[in-house]
Amino acid sequence: GVSFSDFDIEPLFECPFYIVCEKSNPLSGANSLKALKDANWWVTGQHRIMERKNLEFRVLNMRKSLSTRSFIVGMPMVLHNGYLALLSSVQINKYIDELSILPIPNFKSVGRFGIVRMKNVPLSAPAERLIAHLHYAADHYDWSLKRM
Repeated sequence: GVSFSDFDIEPLFECPFYIVCEKSNPLSGANSLKALKDANWWVTGQHRIMERKNLEFRVLNMRKSLSTRSFIVGMPMVLHNGYLALLSSVQINKYIDELSILPIPNFKSVGRFGIVRMKNVPLSAPAERLIAHLHYAADHYDWSLKRM
């Protein structure tokens, strides 16, 4: 019995996402989504969002995919088993020397993160401080890629 209108969404930050693979992957120079249609993919939550938002993204063949939110499982598949992934700049920065960002023109994916809370429920003082801290941290974090 809860409606979306019962919630407030407070934007927190935006983070860019890129299609990546291990540097020696033969697809590292691919410049179109069509060229990736039969690739092996690590399918993350952001990948599923792109499938809903971008018709061109739906051409990808997901029969050869690993669907998990676990970075511990997915990242080795990208680094050692030829999988591609749609990862955030934060995730890529951890492995920037080992990954290639695929140069696909006009491809843009941005994760938008926020705080969702009930409209008519007042926040406690600790909750207000936590939200202020989250805003401060998000505003002072560098969401860009460290090197390309």
